[in-house]
Amino acid sequence: MDESRLKSQTIPGSRKKQAEVGRYYRRTLLNAIGLDEQEFKKPLVAVVNGWNEISPGNFHLRGVAEAVKQGILEAGGHPAEFGALGLCDGLSVGSLADRYSLPYRDATALYLESMLEANMFDAVVFIPSCDKVVPAFLMAAAKVDIPSIFVTGGYMAPGCFQDKPVVMSDIVEAFGALESGQLSRPDFESMLNSACPGPGICPLMATGNTVATLAEALGLSLPYNTTTPAMSSALLKTGRAAGRQILKLLEKDIRPSKILTQGAIENAMRVILAVGGSTNLLLHIGAVAFLAGHPVRLERWEELSQDTPLLTKIKPSVPEKTMVDLDRAGGIPAVMKNLAAKLDIGVMTVTGNTLAQNLARVERIDPEQIRTLDNPLAPEGGLAVLKGNLAQEGAIVKQSAVPENMRVFEGPAQVFDSEEEAIEGLMEGRIQDGQVVIIRYEGPKGGPGMRQLQFFMNILCGMERQTKVALVTDGRFSGTNWGLFVGHLCPEAVDGGNIALTRDGDRIRIDLPKREVNLLVDQEELARRRSQWTPPPPKAKGGLLRLYAQTTTSASVNGATIFPES
Repeated sequence: MDESRLKSQTIPGSRKKQAEVGRYYRRTLLNAIGLDEQEFKKPLVAVVNGWNEISPGNFHLRGVAEAVKQGILEAGGHPAEFGALGLCDGLSVGSLADRYSLPYRDATALYLESMLEANMFDAVVFIPSCDKVVPAFLMAAAKVDIPSIFVTGGYMAPGCFQDKPVVMSDIVEAFGALESGQLSRPDFESMLNSACPGPGICPLMATGNTVATLAEALGLSLPYNTTTPAMSSALLKTGRAAGRQILKLLEKDIRPSKILTQGAIENAMRVILAVGGSTNLLLHIGAVAFLAGHPVRLERWEELSQDTPLLTKIKPSVPEKTMVDLDRAGGIPAVMKNLAAKLDIGVMTVTGNTLAQNLARVERIDPEQIRTLDNPLAPEGGLAVLKGNLAQEGAIVKQSAVPENMRVFEGPAQVFDSEEEAIEGLMEGRIQDGQVVIIRYEGPKGGPGMRQLQFFMNILCGMERQTKVALVTDGRFSGTNWGLFVGHLCPEAVDGGNIALTRDGDRIRIDLPKREVNLLVDQEELARRRSQWTPPPPKAKGGLLRLYAQTTTSASVNGATIFPES
């Protein structure tokens, strides 16, 4: 490869003699880690590994990184691995520690930008798994814009309980059943020991697999990567292939800016809608698209959802189906092939081919698991955007997870200022059927960090009350949740949104067909309450959480990111 094209060799931004001495300086320093002159001249390829010994989704990635490095060496590059430790949201869900997961996304993207730019890498292979890790790496790829390819970590094998698949979120529902006397303690313990039999992304269409779907649908990972089992030789082969492919992308100068087009971003949005993906993707696609130079309006989600049918369902929407079933049915390429009439198939991908060329090779599609456009599971996508006086800037609902009898729901509000208070109220019997639970001051600024309020809904489902109680919040949810939950409410409570003025007993009406969520209190009364309202003091006194609270956008703008408007 022509050395004059390599960032690692030309010392960008320097004048001729300065660049020359800079190159010698780099060479002598890299001599310290064993690089000889010939190795120094090879393209320098970063291998960014999310591996660590605490995150189940990233625990197995050492071997994947070794396969990637082998592929890079085979193709004539020099791999240099470094870590960007992957966070597991699940280990902190239900606690105040979960406030760190969304700030982690942005902090990690900034860290990766620093490492990739400061070390002048020519290209990069990203190896992430899990909810905030894949988006953080995608944000860095968009920002740095050197040839990039993703190898997401594959899905965890599902557990088995009473001859049915069981995953981590089933445990919280089981706890609700245990507390309400519907499940015995021995059965609960048996399920607890069965749910997560090995590493990988939790095997349902929760946020982890939705963000892996995002990487593949954008064209930044190789076809079938999303539905490759974590503990399989297939994932190692994918890693090795990606290592070889990154040198081809470098040779052809195919970088993220040539892949992350408006067409590719809207393709990904449609695919997420077609698979009933997690509501969290509004935040993550918003942040990635903003950094790629193609900001996404919240309203665009609604426009695409009305024009994108739901083509497949697995857990949490269908209890007995997991990623195993989506894998057998043909994976994300099969979904995209069936959706092709609504996609921009001329976009470039990391295969070096267009999406149209990739889809021409797709043959394996199970029509029962992955429906066609003329035989969908539902005429609209899995997500919907609501407006109204409780969400003047917008809110989001995963309509594919809403029971049919809850699509229009009205009831009195039961107001809580945190998830802890709401769960306590649920367990003490203070939440009645027919009520709309309000959980506020959990948004990006108010939380701070917009932690996911997974446990309340999971426990509610375990009590079999998800068809009787609704939830409205300025926080967010896990992709594991199902029931009528309206989140991402903007403006959030700490910014003086009407959710901050809501009181116990106020009537709340949620109307999914009309895309509305309203507080049924007259304007005069709301004005009186506003005159008496004062924002609460900041919850975070310093550190990352305080920085995030002070600098983040709202959930409706650029994905609640600290990156400034350019």
